[in-house]
Amino acid sequence: MIVSFKADKSQKTEEVMLLGKHIIWNKNDYSWKKFLDQARVLFPKHIQEVSFHVTQPTPIRKFTTASDDTLFDVFDIFNEKQIQYIKNFDMDDIGRYRISTVSNITRKEAGTYQKILASVLKGSCDAIANNDEERKIVYSRLVYLVPPLLLRKPKGSVAKRMEGFVAGDLEYCVKGMLATRDNFIALQRSTSSTMQAAASKVFNGQYAKAVSILTNEEVTASPQEIRETLTAKHPPRSADDNTKIMNFPLSIPTPDVTEEEVYSTAMRPTKRGVAPGPNGDRAEFLQSALYNPFESSGASTVIKYLTKHINLERQGKLSEEWYNFTSSSNLIAITKKLRPIGMGYSGRKLVSGVSLLAAAKVIKKKFAPFQLSSLVKNGPESVVHLIRHLHELYGDSHVFLQIDVKNAFNSVSRLHGLIAIAQHLPQLYTYILRTYRNMNKLWINASDDQIRDHLMSQEGSTQGAVDGGIFFNCAINETIQELNELVLYLWR
Repeated sequence: MIVSFKADKSQKTEEVMLLGKHIIWNKNDYSWKKFLDQARVLFPKHIQEVSFHVTQPTPIRKFTTASDDTLFDVFDIFNEKQIQYIKNFDMDDIGRYRISTVSNITRKEAGTYQKILASVLKGSCDAIANNDEERKIVYSRLVYLVPPLLLRKPKGSVAKRMEGFVAGDLEYCVKGMLATRDNFIALQRSTSSTMQAAASKVFNGQYAKAVSILTNEEVTASPQEIRETLTAKHPPRSADDNTKIMNFPLSIPTPDVTEEEVYSTAMRPTKRGVAPGPNGDRAEFLQSALYNPFESSGASTVIKYLTKHINLERQGKLSEEWYNFTSSSNLIAITKKLRPIGMGYSGRKLVSGVSLLAAAKVIKKKFAPFQLSSLVKNGPESVVHLIRHLHELYGDSHVFLQIDVKNAFNSVSRLHGLIAIAQHLPQLYTYILRTYRNMNKLWINASDDQIRDHLMSQEGSTQGAVDGGIFFNCAINETIQELNELVLYLWR
């Protein structure tokens, strides 16, 4: 509000609306600078220059020095047979079998996990730097395989597997990883167990899942019906589009992200107990490994090589298969409408998240005010205020049109999305191209409910990815702006 005073001491109040970086006042759109300049002209006695007392900024805490002293080379601890096992391992088996990991690792186990994770990340970075194809394959696979190899249930075996891995006993780590559950019987919940399950979801902040449990919105369709429905929701890519996408340049210069950006993204509060992707990796595992890098050398070492690995991944320098198996996800159908929900690899979520954080200012500038769903703080509230303001301006002489795009994220053109990313968000292009150019595997329940089968995601945003919303926004942004220009033209 702007309050001005007249000679008789009466007041006049004028409404001012803030919409992103835009100031709406007297039906005009101002930037902050123009708004203040105009206000000073109209109200010189009430708008004054503000002076600030400059204080010394609080020193930024720095990570403690990283150390490679405890790290190891797997080629030194594994024999030739074990190395060949890793190289020839069918990575699809990770998605095919139901690998159940523990919910978290203990503080006691975190030190060993830091050592293992930092070692395989460093090995992957060194292999790329030295252009060693064999080591590149082995180490990139190990980065993905560490959670299913070491962090599987039961919880009591986790520490022993870690010790076995460091000692070179790969056979002990692999034993039972691909076993199916014999005589699988779906559990039937009693009333009390239903209440307990719902209460557990509420405690974890998963309110929608709690409501789903209480209202008994269980999926009753057969696996074949689910597969047919999910397949229909993931349309194929045309041969012409595929040819064009495959001819796109694989990489363009990509700026590096910092260790601080990686740390802040990885340690961002997350819902506990969120279902993991195909390899069972959870955000909680990495958060345990990154705990207190300001004093822990192990944590700062993980951050050092994790950041290097993420930058190499963003630059498209990892193997082709890495982008294939890390962009796969588990796909389930929820509610009676069989709505598809994807659970992707947590490592990919981290890379996407830190990439969006680094490009946040550019993304907001490109999308606002036409799209307020991506990285715009209080985006829904901004839409509500804008609609209220437009209604006050035009009243009953105008109408609002709300459009719900059917199966939007799964059907938007990848070709158009990738072109738009290259034009408007080039700092995201290389990583998004490497994860979107190929057809991604979506693992769904097979008929026997003990292993999974897969279907292919060829168009739209990839399932279980943080960058899915940005990809969709970018793909439709030009269309939205053209519609806006058309409406303005018709109003003139």
